[in-house]
Amino acid sequence: MAIEPQLSAASASAAAPRRWPVRLGMGVTRATLWRVLRYAALLLFAALLGLSAVFLPWYFHLALLLALAYPVLVFKAPWVAFTLYVVSAFLAPGFKTADSLTLASLGLFALRWLQSGRPDLLPRALARPYLLFLFAVGVSGVLGLVINRYPIAMVYGDGRGFLYWLWLPLLFSLSRSTPEGLRKLSRVVAVVAGVIAFVALVQYATGVQFVAGRVGVVDGASGSQTRVQMHGFLFVSVATVWALVAVVHSPRRAWFLLPFLLLLLAALYANLGRALWFWTVLGMVLSVFAAGWRRGWAIALALTVVTVFGGVGLALFKPKVIDSIVERADSVRGEGGPRTSYGWRKLENQDALPHIIRKPLTGIGLGAEYRRWIHEVAHFEEHTRYVHNSYIFIALKTGLLSLFGLLSLLMVAWWRGWRGTRQMKVPQRALRVAAVASLFPLLGLSITQPELVTPMSALLFVMLTVLMGSCESHAQAVAAPARPRGVGV
Repeated sequence: MAIEPQLSAASASAAAPRRWPVRLGMGVTRATLWRVLRYAALLLFAALLGLSAVFLPWYFHLALLLALAYPVLVFKAPWVAFTLYVVSAFLAPGFKTADSLTLASLGLFALRWLQSGRPDLLPRALARPYLLFLFAVGVSGVLGLVINRYPIAMVYGDGRGFLYWLWLPLLFSLSRSTPEGLRKLSRVVAVVAGVIAFVALVQYATGVQFVAGRVGVVDGASGSQTRVQMHGFLFVSVATVWALVAVVHSPRRAWFLLPFLLLLLAALYANLGRALWFWTVLGMVLSVFAAGWRRGWAIALALTVVTVFGGVGLALFKPKVIDSIVERADSVRGEGGPRTSYGWRKLENQDALPHIIRKPLTGIGLGAEYRRWIHEVAHFEEHTRYVHNSYIFIALKTGLLSLFGLLSLLMVAWWRGWRGTRQMKVPQRALRVAAVASLFPLLGLSITQPELVTPMSALLFVMLTVLMGSCESHAQAVAAPARPRGVGV
């Protein structure tokens, strides 16, 4: 009985066709050929790497290493990859590098989403205004590029800021409205804000510009002051509100939060931006109401302590700082006349409004010029297309339909965030409270600055939209009773 299986197995193996190695001639098999080609490729790569080490600078190799590691990070550690992307986009030497990195990152994260098999991207309440916004922007792009045939560089220059709004569904899917995902997103905002603040202070101390922006000098009665202007300061503004709220939420982490808050405040001072100062302070005040009455009074007390001790410390050791702050804030009274900051913005608005009235739905299209050439600002070649007011820029270029979709998206997200922070049964996340408190100040700042269509600021608006839009779903998940196993689908 024991011999039959052995005989049947032997007969089966004898009956099966024997696989001989495929020979390509001269006694070389296909497996051997592939092995030789792999070794040749490795030798060629090693040779190229050695030559590049001799002739190319060190940062080229660092960039090459990051480029090879980045796709792996996207699939294995996506939050680390996203943080690396945002910091790299901020430090990029030019907009082409930042936008190329953005396109590559969007593609990789989209592939990761497709591989995950999760069809959900946005809640329906957010998806409708978001799709309306994207549709209107797409129509304006076609209008400018295909119908009116504006130069590609001009169309791209007007529309590149809208590219960064494509992150919204991918970030929403990545966080999945879970406490862990939102906590990681909060850390991204804090890390990016810290990097931006540190870079601003280094430029302020050295007077050397090494990121996109400008390091200049503002003259006043108290003397000349170095001013650092660059993109990304909205991260610092929101993180300042977050640090204040977080001190109350987590007193045990005050050893880290207070020095971090001082770093952020110092960076805001280096910017010397009057509007940025005002709207950041307003965000800190509004956080008292956004946090609820139980913690609101504690935030108000912390804000008072920081203001009093900061003012006394500066009066004792750095009185010149107080003088420059007061002088800079008082300079607002001189605005509004010809050739002032507000005066130039008023001229922009006056020139743009007739075009909005003429084409309210579609706008004049991306890349279109709306005003005559002005020799006094000839050094800024884009002044015939550029508008500081975010809302007028969006309405002018892409139409009121696009502006309505974007503002509806932000308002729905804010309302979900407000309701979510009111309904949560678990301790509130400090950055979510800061997001709810900071949205309207940031929208106020967008009246005088094109923050809604500036790449780094658009990224921050996307992150805040995810944080606020996820609050209500998280609150409902916490309040909902646990479903018994075996019941339902």
